[in-house]
Amino acid sequence: MPDPEKHDLIVIGGGPAGLSAAITAETERVDTVVIDNSHTLGGQAGTTSLIENYPGFPNGITGPELMARIVDQALRFSTKIWGPSRADTIEPVDEGILVRTDDGDEYLGNVALLSTGVDLKQLKANRVAAYRGRGVNYGPPPTSANYQGKTMVVIGGANSAGQAAVNLSEFAACEVHMLVRGDSIEDKMSGYLIDKIAEKKNITVHTRTELTGVDGDGRLSEVSIEHRDNGSATMKADEVFVFIGAIPKTTWLPPDIVLDPMKFVVAGGDLSADAREAFVERTKGRAPYAHETSMPRLFVAGDVRCGTNKRVALAAGDGAGVIPEVHNLRAYKPRTRARRAKAT
Repeated sequence: MPDPEKHDLIVIGGGPAGLSAAITAETERVDTVVIDNSHTLGGQAGTTSLIENYPGFPNGITGPELMARIVDQALRFSTKIWGPSRADTIEPVDEGILVRTDDGDEYLGNVALLSTGVDLKQLKANRVAAYRGRGVNYGPPPTSANYQGKTMVVIGGANSAGQAAVNLSEFAACEVHMLVRGDSIEDKMSGYLIDKIAEKKNITVHTRTELTGVDGDGRLSEVSIEHRDNGSATMKADEVFVFIGAIPKTTWLPPDIVLDPMKFVVAGGDLSADAREAFVERTKGRAPYAHETSMPRLFVAGDVRCGTNKRVALAAGDGAGVIPEVHNLRAYKPRTRARRAKAT
């Protein structure tokens, strides 16, 4: 087998966090390669219909356009991007971190960054799987679609659901119904979206409500819902858009990387006392950096990291924030105890 391809930094995942880290690294002359498993870079951000709270775009920008700009910027700084290729194993070695992909390639990095992001959760309700692609959709509506005169149901109460509802409400003669499990949309949604939804007369928010099933004659025509106080009902629906959270892409990681109960990667100060003690022992005295996982020299950023707020701008900042820690690690010199002279 040929020797692994060597880089200063291996970034696993080409979403906002990973690409932002790569851009920052390359501007600091840190040789970087990005490995991504998708055919289009950008992660979940690349599918978002409109992002209105990313700095520098006062009128908003679509997810695909924003991520295309970030990719172009990474390429301008000569970032190496390899894919589609899925990271399969990751392990510490004497020289740093070794990453193997499912197509048999090996990459050796002085350090590595996990920025694999998340997958959308699947809705569990009667006949939903049968109607996927026939009225049931995951993620934002495509920008090319026309929903004029349609009745649409958006499931979820966070920013992605709110943005989708606002965008759909712009079609003429349409109705948008938001189904929210919680008592209010204020728990997880940004204030500017809450205000926009309140202004829209064709958006109805149904709190304490869940979708329990879908039906139609080969194409979606109605949904069944359950309200915790008012019981069950049916509602006409032409399209359903599901935004019920995300599952981190961490199932492939080795067991010695600490995850939280939701399977997000734990890092830095969020590591338990036992995990930090084990880390210090493995590194002969060094504590983990803020973005460093329980595996020394392996960092994590973006949506896959435990405790992060799932916003595009915050993910980009999280990725860029890793690079100063990488510099500090590369400059780190272990302390050595002075040997006492033997008495004669």
